[in-house]
Amino acid sequence: MKLAVVAVMALAGCAHTRSFEAAHDKLEERYAFTEWKAIDWDAHLAEYLPLVTDAKEQGDQPLFGQIIRRYGHSIPDAHIEVEGAAPCDVAAGGYGVVLSRLDDGTVAVVAVSGSTDVAPGDRVLEWNGVPIDQALAEAPVWCGDTGLATPEQRAFEQSRWLVRGVPGETVTVTLQDETAREVDLVATEDDGWSFAVTGPRKRGRAAVNSTMLAGSTVGYIHIAHVGHDGIGNRVADALASLIDAGADRLVLDLRDNDGGSDQLAADIAGHFHATRRFYETATYWDSGAGRDTHDEEIWVEPQSPQWTQPVAVLVNHFTVSSGEGIAMAVGWSPHATIIGFEPTAASFGMTGGRTRVGEGIVIWFPLGRSLDDSDAVQLDSDHNGEGGVHPTIRVPWTLENRVDWASEGDPELDVAFAHLLAGGASPR
Repeated sequence: MKLAVVAVMALAGCAHTRSFEAAHDKLEERYAFTEWKAIDWDAHLAEYLPLVTDAKEQGDQPLFGQIIRRYGHSIPDAHIEVEGAAPCDVAAGGYGVVLSRLDDGTVAVVAVSGSTDVAPGDRVLEWNGVPIDQALAEAPVWCGDTGLATPEQRAFEQSRWLVRGVPGETVTVTLQDETAREVDLVATEDDGWSFAVTGPRKRGRAAVNSTMLAGSTVGYIHIAHVGHDGIGNRVADALASLIDAGADRLVLDLRDNDGGSDQLAADIAGHFHATRRFYETATYWDSGAGRDTHDEEIWVEPQSPQWTQPVAVLVNHFTVSSGEGIAMAVGWSPHATIIGFEPTAASFGMTGGRTRVGEGIVIWFPLGRSLDDSDAVQLDSDHNGEGGVHPTIRVPWTLENRVDWASEGDPELDVAFAHLLAGGASPR
């Protein structure tokens, strides 16, 4: 009986290994950005196949899922998503602090939950005996569900994941205010407080929210996603209402926008352009023909009402896909200024590809690319991690700004508001 069980486990392991190899082959054949990102598929297979094999030989399904997460993260694209893998153990708890790297190169505590031994503003020198830069570089960012396309995203996620921990585990942190000191932090089971502080903010339940900013003629619109046609009408209605209310300057908040329809993104951008403008050619890789297939062209068409006054466009690295497309196209307007802490997610490809790995795990990936009018790839990060919509006014990562941000303040909006009140001219 024991031999029979071992034989069944071995067969299951072989099946999962074959499943992983088949999924890898499908990604190699159909992933849209292999050349653009200089991906070495053979190297990926050589690195991860032995790990997959070992996990399945041990019968360790959670470990297998974590390896698939790491494999997904080895492809620098926020449109790579691993679905169905067991969460990492460290996701269950946290050490009750939020860290941020500042523009001066230091790493600081910017929020605290419950601890009296640590305070916002403390500089972090070491994490569990390891220099903080090394500790951040080793943080398990692969525990997230999606890939990371830019250095800015990776640095941000390193700070998020370093402060997660298995409940009950202790780390010794070396801090500095006036003098250096050591503090022991114990991970406790929590509801994701640090993720909530550092993740996408709820800026209203509706897909489109609008208001006049208090005591001013500055209008504000937040678009959470562009997932269905009705959102275009809501944006038009919101813009018309703000114009009627006397708005002569506008904040267009695209932070945390998780995308949707490229056509709808182009339509929304049409409110900010009086003439027709090319938006993209969507292409898909035809593996049989060995070439790109040009699927469709999308244009920005002028829409009513027209906005011809200054507009500050807010973005962050949670602005992804068609959300980036809106920022890109509105940013073409001479009246627009892009503002934020960091660029967008640099992941603008055509989604929809998927491949199964083992039991219940799916890897989603982009099948196509967005090309501009000269057939160059738009927004998706290249082999150097360069891409996305970059702020023309970057909000600095000072201690004051990051503490404000972590305590539910909004320094990005504050900068946008001040810029618009000063006239709103784009610093091109």
